[in-house]
Amino acid sequence: MMKITTSVIQHPKNLVLAIMNDDALPRMRVLQRAEHWLDDCLVQFAIIGESHHIRIEQGGKCILNEVLACVAVDDADCQHYQAFTDLHPREHQTPQYRVQVDFGEYPRWFIPHDNIMQLEYTFPQTHEQQPITRIQWRQVENALHWWTLHTYALAEQTIYVHTASVFEFHY
Repeated sequence: MMKITTSVIQHPKNLVLAIMNDDALPRMRVLQRAEHWLDDCLVQFAIIGESHHIRIEQGGKCILNEVLACVAVDDADCQHYQAFTDLHPREHQTPQYRVQVDFGEYPRWFIPHDNIMQLEYTFPQTHEQQPITRIQWRQVENALHWWTLHTYALAEQTIYVHTASVFEFHY
């Protein structure tokens, strides 16, 4: 596993949420990753810096990429593109997929404690704070739910960014 030894300085106002159904992604530095299989569907979870990337493929073909990161993504390549310069909550929904992004110390939704898988990465101390990125997921029948937490250590405060997503697999 790669270990970051210097602080990662990112500002959540530079975050974008990019939803794509192909692999038109910028190059990203993966710090941790995990996989989850549901029949012929592969879900890949990745912590990329203080951000995350979730990729779903079915039958070997990419059907969804969810990226919340401070990266340059061409919004023309996205099904949905949202910048967070105002740090206001947002939600995006299709018949098969839903994502919510929220800002605050605690999310507005409940995260269950049972049958949860998890990735977590703790970054070097910045401004006397320990930033983390966490991805948690759980399968419920033919749906996969995932939640993320990203903390951004700024000089005067910590900004918390939470996401909640669900993808329903149709066969």
